[in-house]
Amino acid sequence: MSERDEDFLWDVVLPAKKSSFSDIRSQKPARAVVKIFCDQAYERSFCVPLVVGRKLLVIKKRGQARISNLDELNTHIERLMDACLSQKIEDMISRKDWGKQELASKLLDLGYASTAVQARIDRLEQALVIDDRRYVELFISSKRNLGWGPNKIALELKRKKLEVPPHTRLMEIYEQDESEYDIAKRVLARKSFHGKDPYAQAMRFLISRGFSFSVAKAQALRYSQFDD
Repeated sequence: MSERDEDFLWDVVLPAKKSSFSDIRSQKPARAVVKIFCDQAYERSFCVPLVVGRKLLVIKKRGQARISNLDELNTHIERLMDACLSQKIEDMISRKDWGKQELASKLLDLGYASTAVQARIDRLEQALVIDDRRYVELFISSKRNLGWGPNKIALELKRKKLEVPPHTRLMEIYEQDESEYDIAKRVLARKSFHGKDPYAQAMRFLISRGFSFSVAKAQALRYSQFDD
C-alpha cells in the first residue's frame, strides 16, 4: 500500500492503568497497540513501546502529519522508534552502569527491535561507554559493601547473564582491602539472634548471604561463644 488511501485508518490503544493491587515486579513493561483499519474494517495490529505509542497518539490527535497509507505510518513509527531508543539509552546509562546483556534485555522488554538494540549496544561497547569487565568489578565491590558474600555475588552475576570471573580473580576483587572473614564478622555484628541455637542461626544467615562454608562456620562459632 504505497498510494494515498482515503479509507486507510489507524489508531493507537494505550494500556489500561495497572491496579494498585497488581504485582508490578512480576510484569513486563506495558506496550501500546497500533491498530490498522482499511475500508472501515479491522485489518491487523502490532505493538510498539509505550512512549512511541503516546507520541503517535499526539501526532494523530493534533493532526501534525497526514498519514494516508501503511508506508507513511511505518516511516513515522521508525523515526519515533529511533529517536525514543536513543533517548532511553541515554537516560539509562546516565543513571548507572549496565552490563550489555542486562541493558539489551531491558530495551527488548520495552518493545524495541532486537537489531536496533544490538546495533546501539555494539557502538556503546566499541566506545567503551559500556564495559562488562568494568561493570562486573564495580558490581562485586558494591555488593561486598552491602555485606554480600562471594557466592551470592557469583549467583547474581549469572542471573544477570554476566561472565563470572574465575574464583581467584573474584576473590582478588572482593578482598581488595578486607578479607571475607572480616566482612562476615562485620555483617554478623549487626545481627542479633534470640533462639536456642545461636550457632545454627548465625550459620544459616551467613550461608544465605553468600559466604563460604568455612568462613560461615568460623564466624558462627565465634558468635555463639561470645553470645554465651
